[in-house]
Amino acid sequence: MPFKYFAHGMLSLEELEEPEGESMITPLEVGNLYHEILEQYHKKGDLDRRLKEGFAHFEASRSIRYPSSGSRAGGIETVLRVVVRCDDCTTFKPRDHEVELQGGNCRSRRGG
Repeated sequence: MPFKYFAHGMLSLEELEEPEGESMITPLEVGNLYHEILEQYHKKGDLDRRLKEGFAHFEASRSIRYPSSGSRAGGIETVLRVVVRCDDCTTFKPRDHEVELQGGNCRSRRGG
């Protein structure tokens, strides 16, 4: 209690409502998660396993854990299932992902 008085009364500090840093998933992280799970699915199949592995890898990479059972993760999983279902209805199948192209002095990457 004395520290709380000191922090609030003397230093005018306010209590944080949530930890700073990685408490929320960013749009960039969502995109990377989509890309990684889809790439692994197209290489190895078994969407359920790729979702589980993808979320586990994502959670392990963060200092503040993002709950994969949360509503945002559920939305990501739903989108990925729809994308895969739509992909399975077409004749187009990705052959390569992140292939390095070489030619002379020019080196570039082709995204997948």
